[in-house]
Order: sequence, then structure tokens, then C-alpha cells
Amino acid sequence: HQRIEFILGATNTGLDIIDSDFNIRYIDPEWAKRYDPINGRKCHQYFADLTEPCSCCGIVKAMETKKIVVAEETLPKEGNRPIQVTTIPFQNEEGEWLFAEVKVDITERKRAEEALRESEKRFRTLFDGMSDGVAIYEAIDAGADFVFVDYNRAGRKMDNLPWADAVGRRLTEVFPGVEEFGLLAVLKRVWETGVAEQLPTSIYKDGRVSYWRNNKVYRLPSGEVAAIYSDETAAKKAEEALRPKHARFAAVMNSLDAVVYVADMETYEVLFINQYTRDLFGDVVGKVCWQSIQTGQTGPCAFCTNDKLLDADGNPTGTYVWEFQNTRNHRWYQCRDNAIPWPDGRIVRIETAVDITDRKQVEEATERRGRYLAGLNNATQSLLAADDAVPFQEFVDKIGPASDAGRTYVFMNHRDAGGGLLMSQKAEWCAEGIQPEIDNPLLQDLSYDVWLPRWRESLSSGSLVSGRVADFPEKERDVLEPQEIKAILIIPIMVDREFVGFIGFDNCVSEREWDGVGQTFLRSAANNLAQAIRNSRSEQNLRASIDEKVVLLREIHHRVKNNMQVILSLLRMHARRSHSEQIQTVFDDCRDRVNAMSLIHEALYQSDDLARIDLEAYLAKLCRNLSAAHNASGKGIAVTVAQCNMTLDMDKCVAVGMVIAELVSNAFKHAFPSGKGGQVSVILSCLDEEEVELIVQDNGKGLPEEIDILNSPSVGLRLAVAAVTRELGGLIEVERNGGTRFIIRFMGKSA
Repeated sequence: HQRIEFILGATNTGLDIIDSDFNIRYIDPEWAKRYDPINGRKCHQYFADLTEPCSCCGIVKAMETKKIVVAEETLPKEGNRPIQVTTIPFQNEEGEWLFAEVKVDITERKRAEEALRESEKRFRTLFDGMSDGVAIYEAIDAGADFVFVDYNRAGRKMDNLPWADAVGRRLTEVFPGVEEFGLLAVLKRVWETGVAEQLPTSIYKDGRVSYWRNNKVYRLPSGEVAAIYSDETAAKKAEEALRPKHARFAAVMNSLDAVVYVADMETYEVLFINQYTRDLFGDVVGKVCWQSIQTGQTGPCAFCTNDKLLDADGNPTGTYVWEFQNTRNHRWYQCRDNAIPWPDGRIVRIETAVDITDRKQVEEATERRGRYLAGLNNATQSLLAADDAVPFQEFVDKIGPASDAGRTYVFMNHRDAGGGLLMSQKAEWCAEGIQPEIDNPLLQDLSYDVWLPRWRESLSSGSLVSGRVADFPEKERDVLEPQEIKAILIIPIMVDREFVGFIGFDNCVSEREWDGVGQTFLRSAANNLAQAIRNSRSEQNLRASIDEKVVLLREIHHRVKNNMQVILSLLRMHARRSHSEQIQTVFDDCRDRVNAMSLIHEALYQSDDLARIDLEAYLAKLCRNLSAAHNASGKGIAVTVAQCNMTLDMDKCVAVGMVIAELVSNAFKHAFPSGKGGQVSVILSCLDEEEVELIVQDNGKGLPEEIDILNSPSVGLRLAVAAVTRELGGLIEVERNGGTRFIIRFMGKSA
């Protein structure tokens, strides 16, 4: 008894025993825990709170039949959970009929059944909702034939066959042509091996129907075999209808002198090529376009236009025109791509490509010439703009980008102590990604005779050195290959038939050499550089010659000034020895005039400009010397000098100096009575860019009215007037109001 209770408790199974009056005689402890004590109640009161037994109760039926009754109930006190109740009638030892109820909770089973029903419902919805036909078969006769197990709505519609006419019947009975069609053999192999197979689109025929089908066959985990198939009849009919059009299409395409090919937009399979394409690339139909028409591609071409031919809804967008250099034959093509329907119904890409290599070469040559000319012009401008030294670096910076080179440089020649010819790098330009060599010490003081004797021979004669470095002598490769040079062009720089250096152009990316146009352009650049070097040398020679002449002129002015100083000393000495006041006056006048000219030469050899004189320093010193010679300060006479910023050439300076010397000396000697001081002023003004005004004035007793300065008996005044009118080409006026004022105007350009 205890073992039974233990088993019932462990399995969540309840047991009670009921007599014929529905009284509970026994209830197992686990179920008893769920309810109040029995207290003599009847089972329908105890379990369901009912006043009378339910007519569907298993005990009622067991009482009537005296047989085991299995029923499902829901007990309110069990939360209406489903319970399976097995009622077992038996008689005890006294012959009394009792009824044992074994109760099992079937909630989880009910849930599983419900889930299974929902799954079956979903499967059936999906199964019948598929657009492809699906038939499920069970093998019979060891796979010699198959029986329909299930058949979806799409399949029944395609085959025009009711469900009842197929399910449960043999396949060979429903479709008598299935063996000839080939499907029966495929079904058997898949059933035996479990390996899915596809029966390509084929035509099925029997006495009832004829249509095209494409079948895929799978073995299910249950061992059944499923065939999923599509109706290709309409596509095949369309293909047959399009075949004549396709033939005409092929004929037209084969007549074109252009590449024409058609490729699947998903698989990239080549579906059609014209004869022109076949002659170029061979028969590539059935191959992948990016593997057969292109080269070096590891996947679909990055430049493929498929994404440009369809809109978001998959509809063709129209013609896409582009230009491209084929990676296999390196020819340029203008391509016109379209998405079109193919006879089998799919959308494909058709490309028509016309060879435009000749046109591109002309365009590239034109563009290259334009780039060459622009580079040559810019480089030449940099040479013309230079003041003195040749701007080698600026030159290569301008010519390099236009040269189609990765590295452009200038080497200049020089001699070693023994007279051997050396080269040294002067300037360098490098394209992006190219290693500079300007700081390479091996490229300085490099000997032609040791490393590049062939270069010296060719370049000295004005010839080029060019070609692939791989073809050069070993000694030359030892110099060039460490610089990663693959092809090179060397152009000599010839100045007056002398080989003075060269311009070099390196190709460090490929072995491409420079054509005739490029060589001509770069020769022009070398010639321009040679002319700039020639001009620079001429300029340096000219500067050296001018410097020599400047030194000579300074020496001449210095000696003239010294000679005049000697003359001044002689005049002073003779003036001191003479006892005649008149003779002394003559000597003094000559002294002042010589002093004025001496100061001119002194100013010239001290000036930076030997052609023009700084008047400020000259006039200040001239007036100081005159004042000292006539003891002006001892007589109380002050001298002031004022002038604008100007310089005059030597001839005008001599004339101005003579005029000032005569007029200031006369003022010192005649304007101020003995013992009476005064003021003498010299004012030099710029009236405009050309005209100059010189005023010499004093506040002395004034020039007598009877003296006509143009016909003066005074030698000094006559010299002054002559200097103004003849040497300066100017005019002189005099004012006698409150002293004497000489106004002189002449043409002399100011600084």
C-alpha cells in the first residue's frame, strides 16, 4: 500500500476509490492535500461541488457497463486543468462493487497537441501558399514507384489535377510519362542517397497533358521524398517565339565593328558575344566576364556598371555611356551599357564598346603637349624672373610635374684637383611617393670616368642618354638601380658648345620611355636652362667688368680731387706771398672755384653712384669751406643751407657749385660793411618732378641798382650767369629789396 502511494506521488497521478453510492472510500495522500477532509462527502461534492453526479461521469458509465471507462474531465478545484480519468470497476471480498479512479494531469500533453495543431496549420498554410508546386511521395516497391502522400494547391493548379485524384495513388498511375520524363529515376536516387538533385527544365508528355517543368528533389527526415517544381511552359514558348528574333539580333551584332557581349547580371556569365569580340578574346560564352574579358581581377570588376543599369525596383534605367581602357588588351573603348530582357526572361547586361584608342591617343598627345608647353612656359618664366643666380630648384619644381617623370633633377659639372670631370646634384623634384635622392652623398662629386664614361662621351657631343635601366651596362646599373630607376632620360646642358651639366628624368614606376614629343619638349627646357646659365655667366662677367671700371673711376676722381687740392695749396701759397691786394683777391676767387670743383670729385669717389651726387652733403661742405676761407664766422656772418631730397648728375652739380661759390663769396666780400654781421642762405627747392629752384640770398646792404647782372663788370657774376644760362640751361633773376636775392630756375630731375 505504501509503495503504491509513493509511486502515485512521484508520478503526479491521483487515485481514489468510490462505492456505488458515490461515497469516497479512499483518496491518496497527495490528492487529499488539495482538498478539505473528506467528512463523508460524495465524490461529486468533494471534487466539483455538485449536488448530483454528472451524467458524463466515468463512474456512472462504469456502473452501467461494469467495464473500464476512460474519460477527460476538467475539475473546477484543479483550475479547470484537463484531467484524464480512468475508472476501473471491481468487486471486493464481500462482493461489493467499487470503482477505482486513476487521475492523470494531461495539461502538458494538451498543450503539445494544441501546438502541434497550430504547427500543422501553419505548415499547411505555407505549403498551400507556395507559388511553386510541391508533391510529397512515399517510396514503394523498393523505390521502383512512389505514392502521393500530399500535394499542395499550386501543384494541383499547375497539373490541373484534384487532390483526391492524386493522394494515395501511384505516381506512375497518375503521370504515366514520368519515367520518360526522367523524374522517376531522380526520385529513386534521392530516396536512396539522401543527396538532393535537380532535374533541369524538361518537357513532360502523356495522353492527357504536355508542359515544361523544372524539378528539385529532396529527401525528408521522415524518409519521404519531396519534389518542388515550377512551370516553365510560358517561358519556353516565349523563348521559342524569340528564337528567330535572337538569330536576327546575332546577325546584326556580328556585323558590327565593335565589341558586343551579353552577361548575366547576377552570375556574370557571358551569354552572347559577337564575332568581333570572339576575334579579340576567343570564345568566352559560358565563362565569367571579369575572368575572360578582363585580367587581373580577383572578383567582379570594381568598374562594373550593373548597379547603374537598374533602378530600385529592378527596372532598366536606360543607356549608360562611359569610357574605359580594357585591362586585357589595353585598348580604349567607349562603352554603351543597357539592361535588357533575355529570351529566357531574365534581365541581362548588354555592352557595345567602340574602340577609341586612336582618338584617346590624340587627346592624350594634345593634353600632354599642353601640359608640356605650360610646364616649359612656367619654367622659363622662373628663369627670366631671376635677378642673378640661376634658380635651379624653382626650375625643376616647374618642369618636373609636366615631364611625366617621377623624379627630375639637375647635375652640374666641375673638376677635381687633377682635372677629372665630376658631377654633383644641384636640385631635385620628386612626385608623390617617390624617394628623394637630393641628400644622397654618393651623388656628389661623382666621377664620369669611373662610373659613367659612356654618358660623358654621349653628353659631351650633345646626344641624349635614354632607355630602360635593365638594358644599361652593369657599372651604370650599380648607380641607378639603388635609386629604383626603371627608365631614364638624360639631356645635356650645352653652353657655347661646352658640356656643363645635364637634366635628368627618372621613371620609377614602370619602364615607359619618353617619346619624340617628350624628348623635344625636355630638350627645349634644357636649352632654356643653358641660356639662363649663359646669361648668368655674362651678367657675372659684366658685373666684374663694371666693378673694375667703378674702382678705376673712383681712383680717377680721387686723383683729380688730390690734384685740385695741390692747386688750392699753390693758390694759397702765392696769395700769401703777394703784396698786392688785387692779386690776392684773384687768387682767392680762383681758390673758391677750384675748391667747388674739388669737392665735386671728392663727393663722387665717396658716393655709391658715380653718375649722380648727393647735394645735401656736397652743398653743406662747400658752404663750410667758403665760410672758413672768408672767415665768415669771425665777421659775424652765419650761413645756412636748405634743400629738398635730390641728386644731380656731375655736370649740373659742377655748375650749381660754381654758381653758389661765386654768389656766396660775393656776399661775404661785399654785402656786409666792416664789423657788421649778417645772414647768408642757400635754398635748393624742387618745384615739381623736373624743375629746380636755387635761391642765394643775404640780408646785407644790397646789390647796387646800377649793376646789371647780365652785363656785370664782375668776373664772378659773369661766371655765375654763364653757368646758369649755358651749363644749367636756366634763368637767373635778382631782387634788391632788404638785401640781395638771386633766384635761379633750371631743369634737373629730383631723386
